[in-house]
Amino acid sequence: MVQDTLEFQNGALKYEKVNLDVDVEQTASGVFAAIRMFGRNSWSLIKVLPLWFFAALWNFIARAVTLKLFGARGREVAKGTIDFPKTDLDKDAATNLLEIKLRREKVKEVLVQWPRNTLRKSEPGLWADLRKIVLGRLDGSSLPVGLEHVRDSAGLRVLGDLNQVLPSLHEKWKLPEDIQRTLESDPTSANWQEMDVLTGIEEFLKTKIAASQLEIDRMGIRSSELDDELSKLNEELQATSVEFEKSRISMSNSDLNGGLQ
Repeated sequence: MVQDTLEFQNGALKYEKVNLDVDVEQTASGVFAAIRMFGRNSWSLIKVLPLWFFAALWNFIARAVTLKLFGARGREVAKGTIDFPKTDLDKDAATNLLEIKLRREKVKEVLVQWPRNTLRKSEPGLWADLRKIVLGRLDGSSLPVGLEHVRDSAGLRVLGDLNQVLPSLHEKWKLPEDIQRTLESDPTSANWQEMDVLTGIEEFLKTKIAASQLEIDRMGIRSSELDDELSKLNEELQATSVEFEKSRISMSNSDLNGGLQ
């Protein structure tokens, strides 16, 4: 059915995968060269640290001068601006920004060549076919050209329960009355939109089923024990019955012998 739907309007729903990955050029270097590059970049950062500390102190002094001479709302403001010297990190950052710009231009070129058969606009014919296939599967009405209903001995196959497709907001699923929640405040009903409540009820039922299954297993074990005890009692009863029969026969023989004498 999915494949048939994709064939509507000459495959208007189909699309080709667009590869947006742009290869990143990497520069090969040796181990020592990589260590030297790391050390050079680190040194470029470390050697400007004193300037950063001095800049913070100089800005604090500029702020104090502004407040002392011109006040917080004065027309003049003293700025403690320092022009930091360019470092290797700044040069690398400029190079990286240029590479990012070039990569973005390549991505734009790929986007311009986006597949033409990607659905970008509303096509009335496509939506008409989609409506036909949805309603046709529900009520057995006519399907789009090229599709036929599945027929068997009972007739057309359709989705008989409309609630499976369009569930009612007013319909609620309720727990049976003989099943009580742990707390009276716990919900016992929910509609299909209240997923959190349904999840809680599902977990409760799973716990209930597990407890019932455990109780059934215990009852099965107890039943087996009772069967064993009953078997033993039957054996003892049979043995007692045999002994009683032997005693009765012996007493009968004794009475018979006494009478003969």
